[in-house]
Amino acid sequence: MGLSFSPRLITCCKYFLICLNILFIFIGLLVIGLGIYLLIYKGDLLSVIFQMPHIKASCIILVFCGSFVLVMAIFGLCSVITLNKHLLLTYVILMLLVALLAIAAAIIAMVFRNTWYIDELRLKMRDVLQQKYGTNSTNSLFLTRTWDTVQQFWYCCGVEDNSWGIYRQSEWYNDQPGDPGTKEYTAKMVPESCCVKNQYGNFINLQKCQNWQLGPPNKQSGLDTNEAVFYKGCFTIGRGILEDVGNGVIGLGIALGVIMILGVLAAFALYCGVRNTSDKRMPASKPSSSYYMPQQRKQDLSTDRGQASRSPVEMQPLDGSGSWRRDDSQLTENA
Repeated sequence: MGLSFSPRLITCCKYFLICLNILFIFIGLLVIGLGIYLLIYKGDLLSVIFQMPHIKASCIILVFCGSFVLVMAIFGLCSVITLNKHLLLTYVILMLLVALLAIAAAIIAMVFRNTWYIDELRLKMRDVLQQKYGTNSTNSLFLTRTWDTVQQFWYCCGVEDNSWGIYRQSEWYNDQPGDPGTKEYTAKMVPESCCVKNQYGNFINLQKCQNWQLGPPNKQSGLDTNEAVFYKGCFTIGRGILEDVGNGVIGLGIALGVIMILGVLAAFALYCGVRNTSDKRMPASKPSSSYYMPQQRKQDLSTDRGQASRSPVEMQPLDGSGSWRRDDSQLTENA
C-alpha cells in the first residue's frame, strides 16, 4: 500500500518543481561563471602567491559542480513535465545526493576557514618573495610575472601593509648593480608593479615610487605620503578574497542543500501521485480458467450445451423406481 497525497498537493508539487528547476538552471550558470572567473582571474594568483595548489583545483571543481547542477535541473524539468515515474525516481535520488554534497561542502568550507594557518601562510609568502622573486630560474620567472600581475591587479605591494622593506631583503634587490655602501641611493627599492598608474596606464611617478629618499619605500616610518606607491599588502587583500569565497561557498552550500531537500520531498510526493494514478489506470488481466468465470455465465453455457445435445428420445424416470427408461413415443410420431 503506497503513500497517497491529495490531487491539489500533487499539482502544487508539480508547479513548485518546475519553478525550482528553472531556478537551478540559473544557479548552475551562476556557479559555472563564478568558477571560470575565479579560475581565470583569482585561482592562479591565489594558488601561486599563497603556494596553495588546491585553490585552482577547487575552482575547477566549482565549474564541474555548476555543470552538474545545470544538467540535473534540465533532467528534472523534463521528468516533471513528462510525469514519468521512472525519471522522477531517478531525479529524487540525484537531488538527494546533490543536497548532501552541498551541505558537506559547506561544512568542509567552515572547517577549512577556521583552521587556516595565517602566520604560516604569511611567512611562506615572505620567503617566496625574498628567495625567488626576480631570479633567473624558469619557475622563478613564472612566479615573478604572477606577483607582478597580483600587485598591479590588486593594487598592493609586498606581503603585509606598508611592507616595502621586504624587497630590500630579497635576491631581486641583491642582484641590482651598485656598491653596498651607496646602493640604497641608486638601487630600486620596489619593483615597477608596486607603482601606481593613471587612467591611461602610465606610471604617475616611477622615480618617486621606486626610490624616494624622504619617505616610503626608502623610509617605512616616513610621515610624508607617497602617492606613487601602493600601501596595501597582497596578503591582506588575498586573505580577504579567500574569506569572501569561503563565506560564499558556505552560504551557497547551505541554501542549496535546504532548497534541494524541499525539492526532494516535493519530487517524492509527485512520484507517489504518478505511481498511484498509473496503478489505478492499469487494466484487469483476463481470466485464463473457467474457474474464474461468473456463475451466471456458466449456467447459460451449460443450458445451451444441454439444449444442443438433447436427443429426440427423452430419458424419463420410471415411477417410483429411481431408474431411467427410454421414451419411444416421439420416435413413433416422427416416423
